[in-house]
Amino acid sequence: QLRQWLRRFPAADTDGNGTLTAEEARAFMASRRQGRNGQGPPTEFYVDPGWSKARFPDNAVCYMTPPEIQAIYREVFPKDPQPVFQVPQPEKALRIVGTGHSFMAPGYRTFPVICRAAGFEQPLRTHTGGGMTGSVRYKWEQENGIFGFAGKPQPKLLAAMATGAWDAMMWGPYYADRPEYYACWIDFGLKHNPNMEFYLSDAWPSLRQLRPSPKSEDELSAETFVRL
Repeated sequence: QLRQWLRRFPAADTDGNGTLTAEEARAFMASRRQGRNGQGPPTEFYVDPGWSKARFPDNAVCYMTPPEIQAIYREVFPKDPQPVFQVPQPEKALRIVGTGHSFMAPGYRTFPVICRAAGFEQPLRTHTGGGMTGSVRYKWEQENGIFGFAGKPQPKLLAAMATGAWDAMMWGPYYADRPEYYACWIDFGLKHNPNMEFYLSDAWPSLRQLRPSPKSEDELSAETFVRL
């Protein structure tokens, strides 16, 4: 792994001896984080007060009919002249839609390849983004054209889900998630796909989840990671 890192980040080899040590790798990654103002991904951010209301704006895509949603998609994505909104029920696979950030993207890319190697095709339609832009809250606002996306809907998933031809939905979690960010997706999914199932990838543990936070590496035991 260190050899691979050295090929990707030759500047990390600070002593220039052609060998990357674990200490050099850690120092290099720390400097990269500091280069991003020491912030890393934002953990506190503005959330529109509309999320606290009982109903989204009336022009939200989720309140439209399936033909209306598909018409919006075709208007917004003219370079996709023959969109596949629904697929026949596969013999083996589940028909899956999903959101997510960069943690989910590699899995989404390789999942169909793995299934193909196993002998079947995996229907998969995703709407992803980096960091916060792949969160369920952000994607719901973006797909519906509400709040910060008012008048600019991008219903990549809603247009498909509204056909009633999808079996499951997957998400990647993000900081400060609330139940309502997921409930809206679930409500819309079940409205059109009564047997739809929902899965949250919970493979993104963070030390920020622990109270109190570990004060030293000695506390990073197997028991600690079980808690995460």
